[in-house]
Amino acid sequence: MTGTDDSDRGVDRFESARLTALQHRNGGTCFQCKDGRCGQHAWAIEELGRHPGGRKLLRQLGLPAPSNPSTEEGQPAVNTTPPGGEYAPHLHEHRAPGEPARPVRAAASAAAPTRLADEFFYLAHDDQTGRSRLFESATAHGLAAALLLELYGEGRITFEGRHIRVIDTLPPRDWLRHLVLDRLVAEPRHTATRTWLAFLGTTAYEQVATRMWQRGFLRQQQVGRLWRQRIIYIPTDVNTAAWSWARLSYQLRRYQRLNAFDAALAGLALHTALDPILLDGAPQATRAFLREQVNQTPLPLRDLLADLGAVVGGAVLSHRTT
Repeated sequence: MTGTDDSDRGVDRFESARLTALQHRNGGTCFQCKDGRCGQHAWAIEELGRHPGGRKLLRQLGLPAPSNPSTEEGQPAVNTTPPGGEYAPHLHEHRAPGEPARPVRAAASAAAPTRLADEFFYLAHDDQTGRSRLFESATAHGLAAALLLELYGEGRITFEGRHIRVIDTLPPRDWLRHLVLDRLVAEPRHTATRTWLAFLGTTAYEQVATRMWQRGFLRQQQVGRLWRQRIIYIPTDVNTAAWSWARLSYQLRRYQRLNAFDAALAGLALHTALDPILLDGAPQATRAFLREQVNQTPLPLRDLLADLGAVVGGAVLSHRTT
């Protein structure tokens, strides 16, 4: 579902460690704690001790830092200005993203994003200007659904009817997946999929864009007049940004069977009303083939997509009548 995952990246390990340490502050526990001991917490302290920002966080939490942190000398300059200007350790402890070389497209490219939410972000935005192709609410709910599907693809959650069920509480190494899973675990009384789509949708754009910015896929740009300025995210490489769109459109127009990852991506496009743009000029038979491919996906995925379509449809109707 999620393709080749580079979850062993230092930034992902750091964020996982940061979240674990915060979860244990003031005597808190996690699902890995047993008999007053927690191997996950011990690992987190060791991992944080490897980074200057991590050692600062440990001091703030009143925890002892490891005596021999394995920080390498001559470490390259790090990015010291995270979005919003607030202290965020996981944004400090990585190399400043440079613009990647233009990838040569093959069946699988290491330069292309491998996370479903990243690829949907590209689908939903112009590959040159970064402008959204959808209503803001459709983009937000689509990204929220993509984040949930990333957890589903890892076997952490599943969808049953109109509800989400957590089946594995082990924290993912990817910091954003970890954050979403923690929220699901912390609110066991709230299981309605539409509720979570609405809740996660309030922050999904900024969070997914930040994760892509960390990996060098996006750059920030200020737009608007002085008193109404805002930050938008623009692809650093047009070829990378267009790859998801081109790959999906090519396969559908040639009636090629989609793999699990692309079928999920196609489902997100279909249920956020991206399909008329994706298949612009294609015959009705192509649109029917898209629906057929999505309808052949596993039932839990179809349950999520049904809720996504209902939420997006309701938001669009509300937008048109106000």
